[in-house]
Amino acid sequence: MSGTVTDTDNWPEIWNVFDGNQVYEDVVTEIDDSAFNLNSLPIISDMGISREGAYYQAITRKGKTIIARTGDTLQTLGFSSVALGDGERLNADGTKRAFTDTWQVPTGYSFAGDNLYAHLHTVRTLQAEGVPVYWDQLQKDGTWIRFWGVITQVGENFGVGGPRGIVGYDGAMTITEIALLDANSNLMTDIFPLGGVQDAKDFT
Repeated sequence: MSGTVTDTDNWPEIWNVFDGNQVYEDVVTEIDDSAFNLNSLPIISDMGISREGAYYQAITRKGKTIIARTGDTLQTLGFSSVALGDGERLNADGTKRAFTDTWQVPTGYSFAGDNLYAHLHTVRTLQAEGVPVYWDQLQKDGTWIRFWGVITQVGENFGVGGPRGIVGYDGAMTITEIALLDANSNLMTDIFPLGGVQDAKDFT
């Protein structure tokens, strides 16, 4: 839409809209894949992911075995990190520095902090609000696997030492979609959803 109104019209002009009624035309669906990049977090653990299919299994009365793949099951990607920071450091107004230090954050998010404890605060917010996230995993051949999902679980372990103690935390991201990217961050495959059959025609 142009967003303007002319002197003769009382509505915005709509540009570049065509009816899809020709055999040589195709309808393109645009997918919003925006999400928070987990690669910005200080991950200290190995990343592990397994691949598993969903299968239909049956045996007929005559003993014939039927095993049919119906899709991919939802998998999780786990990660671990630590939240350092001295909780005894105070701002001028007496508040704790751990939550109020600033760093560059994506547009639309209010959490901030330039220390590791602030990253834990970020992970808490991502989990509490169900924010879509993704993780890019570099492969040996220079391509990337991108996993989209949602952080469904965050566990924290509080060490001794009071405000100066190290807080370790583990997170689990449930993977919903996956794609393969080249070294220039261009899609090499479609974005494939996990968790079952993509559509009815794929089930036979």
